[in-house]
Amino acid sequence: MNDKEIRSIAVVLRTPGCSWSQKSNCSMCGYFTDSGGTYNVTEQFEAVLEERHDERMLKIYTSGSFLDPKEVKNEDQVSILKSAGSIFDKVLIESRPEHITDSKIAQLGDLVDLEVAIGLESADDEILMHSINKGFSFANYEEATQILRDFNTSSRTYLLLKPPFITEGSAIKDVTNSIEKIEGLTDTISINPMNIQNFTLVEHLFRR
Repeated sequence: MNDKEIRSIAVVLRTPGCSWSQKSNCSMCGYFTDSGGTYNVTEQFEAVLEERHDERMLKIYTSGSFLDPKEVKNEDQVSILKSAGSIFDKVLIESRPEHITDSKIAQLGDLVDLEVAIGLESADDEILMHSINKGFSFANYEEATQILRDFNTSSRTYLLLKPPFITEGSAIKDVTNSIEKIEGLTDTISINPMNIQNFTLVEHLFRR
């Protein structure tokens, strides 16, 4: 952070799960197996604070979208980030583009130095639709990152190396093309190699 190495703490809050996974699901994502049911996320967060030492950055994961009110209620989003803002120098959350709105970022961005991570995976709409089944387009991602820039909120973008149904060579080309396409839209790029998660289409293909 600011060219200095710091300690960070990561928490996975158990929530009802990603709204998209309940409709269809991405081909490689098995996080739905860790979610479902009703949980008190503020109590979970308070338990994390009891484990904190000298960490300056907090990373909050929900196996879905922190900004989705079906996962984390609006009042809980505010409560958690307000509390985090008084303790940590920076907080990272994750969200799909459809939950990143002007009103939401205007409200939460004032509570803490916020970074929002988006799992774009690829800047190619054909790959998003047919290989990953992402449920949104590159244009949706662009709109979300523009909102974050408008409110001076930093962004992180996840890219997926080797989605299903394309060759290794095509996958490398897709990642490099995606980097070139988003480098002016996001503050940080994280390249995530494909892994095999349980009960996914990718696991089914892998086992065959």
